[in-house]
Amino acid sequence: MHNEAVLSVLGDVAQQSCAVHLQRNLAKMVAKNNRSMCRNALSQIFKQRSLKAARAKLTEVHRALDRHTAR
Repeated sequence: MHNEAVLSVLGDVAQQSCAVHLQRNLAKMVAKNNRSMCRNALSQIFKQRSLKAARAKLTEVHRALDRHTAR
């Protein structure tokens, strides 16, 4: 069964997930002792008001994680 309204907005995608589920799924890929930090970092990225700000926050988080894992 195809819902024409949904398909007209989302297109023919295999699966569409919300940001919360994406964050949860990504956190599951991280070691349990780092999941809280991961969820917090992802949350900060998704809270940005623009794509440019989100990309800047992603870069900031990536650098912080690199420093954290280099210990």
